[in-house]
Amino acid sequence: MGQQDLAERVSVFVDGTVTELESRDREAIRSARDRGGWIWVELAGTSKDQWHLLAQDFTLNHLAVEDMMESKQRTKVDHYGEDTFLVMHPACYDEDAESVSVGELHLYAGRDFLITHRDAGTPAPDQARQRVVHSPALAGLGPRGGAYSVLDQIVDDYEPVVDELATDIEQIDEELFAQSQGEVATRIYKLSRQVGHFQRAVQPLDDALIAARKNIAGDDPGVLLGEAGVGYSYAMPAAAREPKSAGTPGSGHDQDAAKDSADQRGRVLIDALLRDVQDHSTRVEARLDGMHATLVNALSLALTLASERAAQVGLEQSVQSKKVSSWAAILAAPTVLAGVWGMNFKYMPELEAGWGYPAALATMLGAGTTLYVVFKKKGWL
Repeated sequence: MGQQDLAERVSVFVDGTVTELESRDREAIRSARDRGGWIWVELAGTSKDQWHLLAQDFTLNHLAVEDMMESKQRTKVDHYGEDTFLVMHPACYDEDAESVSVGELHLYAGRDFLITHRDAGTPAPDQARQRVVHSPALAGLGPRGGAYSVLDQIVDDYEPVVDELATDIEQIDEELFAQSQGEVATRIYKLSRQVGHFQRAVQPLDDALIAARKNIAGDDPGVLLGEAGVGYSYAMPAAAREPKSAGTPGSGHDQDAAKDSADQRGRVLIDALLRDVQDHSTRVEARLDGMHATLVNALSLALTLASERAAQVGLEQSVQSKKVSSWAAILAAPTVLAGVWGMNFKYMPELEAGWGYPAALATMLGAGTTLYVVFKKKGWL
């Protein structure tokens, strides 16, 4: 981005044609707005001074500007008169690290402009922009059409992330009884954190879309669905339109009525598009809720299996200890007797008798045999 440029990219949509500005300084953006139609301004790494100039030229609400200058905002939608400000969180999956990366993208839609601002870790909404560029119907909806395209692309990109998480969970189900439960429990915990991180980005989206739909189409947009007919085309603001030429009496009133009717149908169309995005968001949220419940159960099962395995190991060690102790006692008995009779005392009558040696051997053998029988009956051997 050049030193004097205020934006990373500026696209101008006028009467079905799209022009991308080569120079994106303040004067070039002002001139682009004077052409009529609407413009899409893409920002990244914007400085405080640049935000100050953009806020002046586009009359941005200062609260929204503060939010865009700071990261770590939650998913939300705010309305400032006719302007709408949204915070979205695009997501992607890193297969090698088995982790979900969640970025942050801000959208500010005005009467004749759309501003998108992304943080350093979030890719530019190129696919959404290309969709608008190649779709006259979306471009004809004005900044709302561009905002819808970005929202729809972000939510659509959630699906592959959820699919990858589902694959990881399936692998965990297979590994629960095949690997060390300690390793599996660690993986389950890490995966549960990823799902929770993703949930925090997705869960507020449903309420945000409901609020956006109410602002665009009212509390009951269904009453407008009966009005069909001419297609909707974006109309530039009054300040950018040329003065009405003189005509027959009542012609200005007819033009305003036609514009209002087209704008009303455009609102209904945007509401229908946002309803589709909301359906996708609800489906993603439901899948994440199911994954979280599955991981909680899997972690509980893994810990139970680990406890059972530890208990089994402890039992096996106890059995082995009993065997070692039993044989130690069996061998200790004749050893003690041999030690007694091996002491160098002058008077040991039993050793001087003819039967002394056989009796000593028999006693040592009997002691060992007796202990063996006792331990065998106890199940220690």
